[in-house]
Amino acid sequence: MNREIRLLVLASTTASLGTKSCNQHRTTT
Repeated sequence: MNREIRLLVLASTTASLGTKSCNQHRTTT
């Protein structure tokens, strides 16, 4: 179970980071 939760957290963090980078690129471009 812990492993699953960890994976979920990792996925959510990576997703948020991806959106953040995308937003930054949008503002800079």
